[in-house]
Amino acid sequence: MNVDLPRQAVDAISSPYPGSFDGSTVQFQLALFSLMTISVVGSMLFGWMCSEIWQGRKESYPYEPLFAMRMVFLLASLAAVIGSAPEVAVMITWKENPALAASFMVIKRWIDSFRVVPALGWIGIVFVFYPAICMGMVRIAALDGMPVSSPKKIRARMTKLFRVTTMIFAVTLCIALGKRW
Repeated sequence: MNVDLPRQAVDAISSPYPGSFDGSTVQFQLALFSLMTISVVGSMLFGWMCSEIWQGRKESYPYEPLFAMRMVFLLASLAAVIGSAPEVAVMITWKENPALAASFMVIKRWIDSFRVVPALGWIGIVFVFYPAICMGMVRIAALDGMPVSSPKKIRARMTKLFRVTTMIFAVTLCIALGKRW
């Protein structure tokens, strides 16, 4: 793995942030917050969908709309995580450890090439299963007295998402300010 060129790029910039941020702490923090949120929430969704697929393996066969929908969420979250996590690693290690940042930049190049697999996977599933997924959702909605998701579960999930993103915002703000000073 050749890290000389990326390391030279890291060393050449005098800012604590990559050159594209033009020394702006706010831009760096907001970009880091966005990418870290995608990484963390995407990882949470990926884990949840792995669990759902495993638990539903007996009643949801590979050619059923429910399995297809779970696979769409699993592959979309995987594509999001592998697209954002290496960038987060580069941003956090920038100037703190130029050799490690350069290594992450090289790894990111390779990962970007393979991100097409989960991306085309979920896109392909949507193309193939979209009508069946829509029909299944209409059937569920038409059933009287069977709520798809209870308001209590929705509230709990939204609260968890809000807490996680607030915590990530605080962490990224500390990282951005710590790099500045």
